[in-house]
Amino acid sequence: MNWLQPKKKLADDKDDLADTTSDLEADKNFLANLEKTCGNMEEEYAARSKVRTEEAQAISETIDILTSEEAQTLTNLSQQKAASSFIQTDMQSKMAMRVSRERASRVLLRAAAATSSAPLSALALSAKLDAFEKVKQAMKDMLEKLHQQQTDEVKQKDFCNQEFHDNEMETMEKENKAKDLAATVSDLEGQIEELSEAIKALQTEIQESMVQLKKAGLDRVEENQDFQKTVSEADGTVKVLQKAAERMAQFYGLQLRKAGQPESVDASFNDSRANPDAKAPGEFKEYKKNDNAGSVTGLIEKFIKETIQSKKEAESEEQKAQTDYESFVNETNESVASKSKSIIKKKELKAQAEQDLLQAQDDTKQNQADMEELDKYKGELHKSCDFVLKNFDMRQAARTQEMESINEAMAILSGSMQG
Repeated sequence: MNWLQPKKKLADDKDDLADTTSDLEADKNFLANLEKTCGNMEEEYAARSKVRTEEAQAISETIDILTSEEAQTLTNLSQQKAASSFIQTDMQSKMAMRVSRERASRVLLRAAAATSSAPLSALALSAKLDAFEKVKQAMKDMLEKLHQQQTDEVKQKDFCNQEFHDNEMETMEKENKAKDLAATVSDLEGQIEELSEAIKALQTEIQESMVQLKKAGLDRVEENQDFQKTVSEADGTVKVLQKAAERMAQFYGLQLRKAGQPESVDASFNDSRANPDAKAPGEFKEYKKNDNAGSVTGLIEKFIKETIQSKKEAESEEQKAQTDYESFVNETNESVASKSKSIIKKKELKAQAEQDLLQAQDDTKQNQADMEELDKYKGELHKSCDFVLKNFDMRQAARTQEMESINEAMAILSGSMQG
């Protein structure tokens, strides 16, 4: 019964040898699949494979030694049992560790294939080949790195979203400002044109007013000259008529005294010699007042009164013309002064509008430059952010899957160690 245990141990060792050989083949196949992404690990794998081969050879030789006739003869039953128990325990421990490594490696490989992660593939290979503590530390380091990448990518996403939002808001603000500036420029140009036309119209009106004022002055001089002439002629006429009236009065007064009739400047007399009914040549009728004849002196007096009245009318018209002229001069001067002030005010408004226009045009140029800078920055944001934003969910999910696979692999390896 005791000799059955070495046979069983032999069978187990042969199975371990087969497993080891199988692991070696699996490692070779796994290496072939990872050559594209893990070519730099080929030398390490060769070294590890050599160790595994030597380990398998050592196990094989150990089995041969333990199963030789010399070992059976020289070793008593208790020694065989102790050796068998030691080897079996050691092989079981190694087998359990190997299985755990294989499971952890497969977990990592599945995640690497799903996420196309070369670092995870390398970690899967390391889980099979490296020392346990080294593998575990590598997994912790990678977990920390992945967690940091997750955090950094979230920050990058938030930054990109905020920057895109701010850029859009600033661009909208600049576009609205551009519209306002365009309206301001248009309004100012309209104001300047309107003020220019108003100033030109006022200047034309002032020129016309001055022309009219000059013409009115010349007309006033001419009218006054005509008035002076009229007055002078009227005065002269009155004097002449008054002299004539006085002469006639002298004559008629003398004749009436001779005839014994009362003097009257309105009397006129008939000469009998002018009478065709005279009885004989050389005979004269009595010299007396002619009741049917008009008054010569009365006519002269009438002319004098009419001349004096005409003079008074001329003086009245002259006074009125002078008053109207003075009023026209005053009104024209006031109008010219008012228009001149208006021109000064409009020129000031025009100068201010021109200054505001220059400022608005400068602001428009600066605003356009700001918009170009915003557009340029937006292009830079697209270059640095589009990939992150477009693939954020996918990358976060893949990285989460990687971390979960590493945690699972660490749990597998930790479980094997506790076992």
